[in-house]
Amino acid sequence: MLTHIYYPTISLGPVTVYTWGLIVATGILVATAIAGRIADRRGIDRDHVYGIVFWSVLSGLVVSRVLYVLGHFGHYAAKPLEIIMLWEGGVVFFGGLLGGLLGGWFYMRRHRMDIPKTLDAFALPFTVAFAIGRVACLVGDGGHVGKIAQVPWAVLVDGIPRHWTALYDLVFLAAWAILIVTVLEPLKRKRHLPGPFVFATTIVAYSAYRFFDDFLRTDATFLGLTGAQYGSVAAAVVFGVWLHHAIRTKGHTHT
Repeated sequence: MLTHIYYPTISLGPVTVYTWGLIVATGILVATAIAGRIADRRGIDRDHVYGIVFWSVLSGLVVSRVLYVLGHFGHYAAKPLEIIMLWEGGVVFFGGLLGGLLGGWFYMRRHRMDIPKTLDAFALPFTVAFAIGRVACLVGDGGHVGKIAQVPWAVLVDGIPRHWTALYDLVFLAAWAILIVTVLEPLKRKRHLPGPFVFATTIVAYSAYRFFDDFLRTDATFLGLTGAQYGSVAAAVVFGVWLHHAIRTKGHTHT
């Protein structure tokens, strides 16, 4: 059995640091650094990287927080001031994805950038940032403890073994980041696959994983599925169709 880790705050003398916010900020900085290096190799201006990160993070946090608050409306209706306490955690992944994409799309459209090419440059940074964000969930947000589990890797919470779903996410994302570097990017270069290949494949893969992972969670359901599962289906369909269309279009241009 695993030991439940939960340190929402760290006291540094008179200063209280919220671990969730600190680790998430670290993930954003690390991802930005990685994106900058990739951009240099692919001829993308670093200033555009910073612009995309800024607008994506801002819009992603706003949308993800709004959806989280709506999902816990009773709590926040009684304590409205806690709505702005984002540093304590409380966001929705697919809300963040939607908001982040909208913010990034706005910036890229405004600056007439190649959106598929640019998104592919962000596939690895996005995955790394998300993985580090799951560390924040483990340490500072309780780790999204799920249903009762009878497996060796269950986490003990109040003496009850449960699925530690944030840990599952972290393992999946770490493995996927390695797969991007060792398989997807080389495959894209070898077969000259179109721009959205790596990013779209990443979203489809995580959506498929998350759909099944949510059966281990205790989130509220509607017609038997969680909100994240509906988001998973929508994301997989949208990015799967886009990827299929891009590959078919490229194939026709070479016939």
